Amino acid sequence: MKAAASESGWRSTHIPVLRYEHCNFTSGKVLAGFSLLVLQASGQPLDPAAAHQGLPDADARSIYLHLSEAYRALPDHITKQKAE
Repeated sequence: MKAAASESGWRSTHIPVLRYEHCNFTSGKVLAGFSLLVLQASGQPLDPAAAHQGLPDADARSIYLHLSEAYRALPDHITKQKAE
């Protein structure tokens, strides 16, 4: 919670892991976390089309999009398209 008390607290995002074997990450989850890190560090989101190329299957892409959207790590135009 040191980050929350500091000026950089707005760049700190707690992502809870609510299961046993918390270190059993999938590629979609890792890329979603990395996307959030890039957005917070640079102010620029990753390009989802480019990110999809690095994921092995549709399930990983679905997990990536779901988590990236949940943590607001997607570009605005992607979120607007999903809402339509």
